[in-house]
Amino acid sequence: RGFEATGEVDVCLNHFTDLSEANATYFGGVRDAAALSSGCRESTAPDPPCYEEALFKRRSVGLIRAHDAARPLFLFHAFHALHTPLQVPRHYLAAAAAAAAPFRFDDESRWTYSALARYMDDTVAALVGALKERGMWSSTLFAFASDNGGPIYRPGGANNHPLKGGKYSDWEGGVRANAFLAGGALPPAAAGTAYDGLFSVADWYSTFCELAGEDPADLEAQQANEWLRARRLPQLPPVDGVSHWAALSGRSAPPRSEVHLSSQALLVARGRALYKIVTGEQPYSRWTGSVYPNCSAPAAGPGVQQPLFADLRVLGRRLSVSADPHEEAALTWQQDCGAAGCLFDVASDPSEHADLSDALPALRAELASLLADRNRGNFAPRRGVSSLRACAEGVRNGGYYGPFVDVASAYSPSPPATAAQRERDAAYLL
Repeated sequence: RGFEATGEVDVCLNHFTDLSEANATYFGGVRDAAALSSGCRESTAPDPPCYEEALFKRRSVGLIRAHDAARPLFLFHAFHALHTPLQVPRHYLAAAAAAAAPFRFDDESRWTYSALARYMDDTVAALVGALKERGMWSSTLFAFASDNGGPIYRPGGANNHPLKGGKYSDWEGGVRANAFLAGGALPPAAAGTAYDGLFSVADWYSTFCELAGEDPADLEAQQANEWLRARRLPQLPPVDGVSHWAALSGRSAPPRSEVHLSSQALLVARGRALYKIVTGEQPYSRWTGSVYPNCSAPAAGPGVQQPLFADLRVLGRRLSVSADPHEEAALTWQQDCGAAGCLFDVASDPSEHADLSDALPALRAELASLLADRNRGNFAPRRGVSSLRACAEGVRNGGYYGPFVDVASAYSPSPPATAAQRERDAAYLL
């Protein structure tokens, strides 16, 4: 990991490096070819230089240490850890095994996932330590957040017990994510408390804007809308997020009353209740035990102890795990809530065991109508198709996969290719 793209098998066959750097004199792929080589994959060091997360950690810690502590700093450290492909330095696999002793992991994915969590924890400690060294922690708001629930499909390795489902589903195991705030800028009254307001990932932007004294409105989109309106084209929507800073500071009630989870699910606060409607086919529609995955996990099919991945794509095309729809539903633990939907109160029933559809049919119909209304406002522009030109440009730039339209003079010269690299590139472009 760290020298190959981390997405699906794409039009370039997932071959190129996707790490880039830019400064006043350079724009292109990461130039330290030795650090990104495969020579250190078998290293037992905690931070082998070929490991992507080690590169990110060094860069973030370096930015903090070089920063003028008298000036504000916004730093976004985006982990790729706890995400497939599950790869971690051998040092952390050994540390995870030692921490679990005298018990043993009976699932390799769970073992690696646990080791990744330890690596991430150590990275957070390094970032916090750097902030404290610079005397910046007392004025820092440190936000830690996940973007979704853990993947319970093979080989995801996560466990969302006692919640139902996981990533790629609209069940609470897929959409209820962990988050916390820390640092000296956190209001004292908020320290050690739990925030029970509805919070969307889009709300971080608006909250940070308020802290920085900036208007979160997308002014460029507003200007573009004038041009779009004149040509009767679809408008760019306003920013979805709302600021929670006043609520987090204890000065107001939580500002959000609903979250449009997806085109198939909506969450709405009504008094003490938090009603959720889930529609259509949902993968990973089961509950996992407190220890999962394990050798006694409910079988999705013959010899399958975990569900299979439901969104496999190769070259942009979705591949089904079975030609038989019924078998595919079984292999991916699918549940069909239909167009009318399943209804839950996740405030009193966060594990979604009690479907309230029959008890509250009018409410279910109301929320289904509200979901349909929200879906009409979805922003889903046509994003074009994959182009082989990106692959050719990547070869020309030393294997860096990036922008490829009108970039003839945009990239800095890449390091000279070795004879083996030239041979590989020639074959790749056949």
